[in-house]
Amino acid sequence: MLIPLLALSLCGDIVDVDPGGQWSICYSITQDGPVSTYSGRAWLHGSSYPVPCMEYTFSIPAGDITGTCQRYDRYLQTQVKYPVLPFDTYTQVEGTLQGLWCAPSVLEPWQSTLINFEFSVLKTTYNADDLTEMLSDWGTDSPWDLDGSGIIDGADIALMLANWEAS
Repeated sequence: MLIPLLALSLCGDIVDVDPGGQWSICYSITQDGPVSTYSGRAWLHGSSYPVPCMEYTFSIPAGDITGTCQRYDRYLQTQVKYPVLPFDTYTQVEGTLQGLWCAPSVLEPWQSTLINFEFSVLKTTYNADDLTEMLSDWGTDSPWDLDGSGIIDGADIALMLANWEAS
């Protein structure tokens, strides 16, 4: 388990290790306008458990899960962003994203298996600070382009005001 522990120290700002030795995870969170992006990796380790599993809860802001990867959706006839969440299951519950991942087979004590993940959370409620940031990017292409038109304009302000959160 030496290699994953060394890799943990190099792969993110947030590091967590299961006290029972079944798993370890490291990731970073970057903020870009209304989007928080979580990217990192997780390991399952061979241990005294026949098939190790990881159940992990990310604290996330309120919003919609999206991603940075794109694929063409032939029904929508457009590019769609999607998350890379290779967990067996994941559930978004009030400010958290809960993921479950189990090894596909028995791991020997000296074995580890790795997954990479990346997902984003797009805010769905806005306030005066957000409006200030949007207006400072007026007329440009920035993360505050809420309608995806390629430029910040009145349509983006309309979307923001429609989802206004009173302070």
